[in-house]
Amino acid sequence: VCSRQHRSCQCFLTEKGGFLFMKENGFSLKQLSQATNTPFYTITYLRLLGRLPLIKEPTGKGSRAIYHPRCIEILQLYKNR
Repeated sequence: VCSRQHRSCQCFLTEKGGFLFMKENGFSLKQLSQATNTPFYTITYLRLLGRLPLIKEPTGKGSRAIYHPRCIEILQLYKNR
C-alpha cells in the first residue's frame, strides 16, 4: 500500500520502487504484471484456473479483466512457493 500514508489513496508501491494506481478499484493485467514482476502468461494461467479474484470478468475479445487488489498477495505466494 502507498507509503504516503493517505487514507483514501488507491496506489501501491511496485517492486521496482514506483507507484501504481488502481484502475476502477482494481488492476489491469499490465498493472498487475508490473506490480508483482510476474509474466502476463502466469497471471492469465492463474485467472483461467480460477485462482485469481476478479472485479470484472472479460466479456469477449478486446474486453479487459479487472483484477482484485488481493491478487498481488496471491501472485507473491505463487512466486515464492
